[in-house]
Amino acid sequence: MTTVRPTHLVDRAGVARTSYLISTQLGWLFREQETSDVGVDAHLEVVTGASLTAKATGGATGRLLAVQIKSGESQFATAAEGGWWFPCDAAHVAYWENHSLPITLMLFNPETERVHWQHVNATTLVSTGKHYKVFVPVHQQIDDANAEELSRPARPQQSADPIQAATDRLPGDARTRLLRDHHAGAEHALPLALLLADADDPAYVVTRLLTDQPTWLADLEPTHEERAWKAISAYACAHELGPLAIDAIECAATVATDDRGRLLALAALTAVAHDLDRASHLAAAAQKAGTTVLVSAVRALIGTGGQYPAQIPDTVARALAAGDPAATGDVNILRFAANCSFIAGRQDDGEDMLERALRLAPEEPSVQLDLARCLIGRSAVGTPRQASFDTGRAQRLALAARAEYRRWRGPSARAAGVLLQTRLMANDVVAAIHTAIAEPEGDAQEPEAACQPLQLEAMRLAYKAARTDLAAVIAAGLTGDGAKLQLNAFETEAAPASSREDRIAAWEAAATGADDDDQRGTAAFALTGLGMWPVPYLDQARDQGVLPEAVYQTRWAVAEAAQGASAAAIRRLREWENSSVVAAMGLVDLYERDGQLALAAEAAERAGLRFGDTHLRVLAVDLWDRSGATEQARTRSLTLLGRPFLPASMRRRLRGMAIQWANDRSDWSDMEEHALVGLAEAVGIEHVTAVEGAAGALPQHALPFAWAAIRAQLNGRNPEAGRDTLARFAPQIRNTDDARSWLMLVGWSGWTPALAATAIDLAERYRTEDAELTGAILACENGDAVPGRPGPYPAWLAC
Repeated sequence: MTTVRPTHLVDRAGVARTSYLISTQLGWLFREQETSDVGVDAHLEVVTGASLTAKATGGATGRLLAVQIKSGESQFATAAEGGWWFPCDAAHVAYWENHSLPITLMLFNPETERVHWQHVNATTLVSTGKHYKVFVPVHQQIDDANAEELSRPARPQQSADPIQAATDRLPGDARTRLLRDHHAGAEHALPLALLLADADDPAYVVTRLLTDQPTWLADLEPTHEERAWKAISAYACAHELGPLAIDAIECAATVATDDRGRLLALAALTAVAHDLDRASHLAAAAQKAGTTVLVSAVRALIGTGGQYPAQIPDTVARALAAGDPAATGDVNILRFAANCSFIAGRQDDGEDMLERALRLAPEEPSVQLDLARCLIGRSAVGTPRQASFDTGRAQRLALAARAEYRRWRGPSARAAGVLLQTRLMANDVVAAIHTAIAEPEGDAQEPEAACQPLQLEAMRLAYKAARTDLAAVIAAGLTGDGAKLQLNAFETEAAPASSREDRIAAWEAAATGADDDDQRGTAAFALTGLGMWPVPYLDQARDQGVLPEAVYQTRWAVAEAAQGASAAAIRRLREWENSSVVAAMGLVDLYERDGQLALAAEAAERAGLRFGDTHLRVLAVDLWDRSGATEQARTRSLTLLGRPFLPASMRRRLRGMAIQWANDRSDWSDMEEHALVGLAEAVGIEHVTAVEGAAGALPQHALPFAWAAIRAQLNGRNPEAGRDTLARFAPQIRNTDDARSWLMLVGWSGWTPALAATAIDLAERYRTEDAELTGAILACENGDAVPGRPGPYPAWLAC
């Protein structure tokens, strides 16, 4: 008689129960592997939207997990707080580490009929000497609450090259190295790429590699071991792991043959920000190994306490002048030389170095951000070549850097901070604020939305722009005492009833309790705006070379103006307006606050021409208009509208002003032309010229142009054109002026039941706001116009 052992029944029950829960609780696919048990019992495929209970159809994703199922009460023998330890022999671990799919361990308890799980990777594997163990938490069961976490490492099985999917989630240098090693046949490349790509905690996985090397790393021959540690150190440096990155670089240097000195110099350069004694020791070792240029840069940094010196060391300068590849081919040397140039006030020299660095590493986000900051900062400390182009390029560089960081879950908040500044410089304040607000309301992803300095800067902008709705969204995510003190100061600043003393007290508290230099800087700037001077933090920042002299002088002038010494403030800013756009903008703001609008316009125009800043020239037009110099404003406006690269927001603003001026002159032909051109710029010329008009509803920014065109056509005694514009673009009625124009055209061209229904809705909408309009609508409804037949010629409409 054939016998069936209980263990076999328990094993089959575990597989069956796991399959049942995967199908019923998650709606995923369970594919048992019928081959002999060598470490994987089944494959799971993640399915989105499927539900057995709701009878919902889902979509197969092709993303797979490999599952090892262990069944029986004996699997839960080693209990610990919050779960159980499961022992794993080295052979199984080696098999799992080399598997092409992520491995998940699942434990079936026949008594409770529950299945608990844990992903198997460098983060969860704990060495016990010869073997390993994995902690399986009690709360990780197969249910909807844990579905997202269970699916996290799943990836497509079918791939022409499995390493591609892994390296696509790694920083650029580590990705390039591992792809090159893989294509050269290095056995470590695939398991290392998978290990790093699947790590949720970069610091933890690098620590494990340093302290508890897997067999495939520990047994490598020296050449491949060097390559592996170079990839690990590139990964650690990109994730800014500090001391761990230094350790990884030293591991690479230990087994290196040809470039040991350069690796030690890189370790020293990394150590400068963390441990100057260690940096000095590593620099000495690098010098002994024959590396001189990079060591010279490191020693210069050590000599200034980690700050960039104003003078490039002679060794570095000579190497750069001679075209020595040790300098001109090293991104680190070029960035070092650039920062030295910035400290010395040589902006153009610094930019040149960064341009060369970017050519060497075109996809390196840290270099992209360095150059973006250079383009932004050049306006503050010197004469930009073309401010509008600088801002546009800086924004593109920041966007590229943010996308690259997001690709491998890097420090994207840093790129978001630069992007916010470029959007602000482009006068797109709402977009700048949205940089820090989480999707879908904003465009920030998790690391960016959780970044306190980014949130605080966005909140400052929101309060300044009177967007308290956006400020409230940001405030909800703030944590920490320093951030809360800043929030209190912003709220006090925005409160109409708060006195100057209240505001000063709030900002002094924010400065005292600040968590970092960003918060201290914000508080210091706010205090100058309230007339406080001197501010010790600004003095310190200037002395350290962190705060440009032009910005320092501008904040001094702001404080003088707040104290009532406007003449002194103007004299100070006039001294700097030709060398700093920040000072020039401060002068414009000061003139405007004093009511000297014509002088403000002239200062804005001077700065706009000198610095190539289109925003300032558009501001000059607005100031001239407000000062009563309408013809001057109109002439400059038409000049700017002729520029092909004028940003869309500025073009719409100037076009709207041109429409208003034409309306004031009763020049209906000019008004109609500007309105139709503005409509074409807003929705595209192809939609304006198409027979059917705009495709879909008009965007909000196009509505003013559509209604302006209709009003110009009505006032120009051309109702046929007005009717055509209304029919082709169907602009949404925004207010009573739009409603009057609509009523006149409909009353002239003829009523339909649908139009009558719209008229009734309008009468109800504006019943309390405009009784005269409501009466006119009801009069038409009562028979003053004949449905389907044109009415009398519409009366002239004053806009």
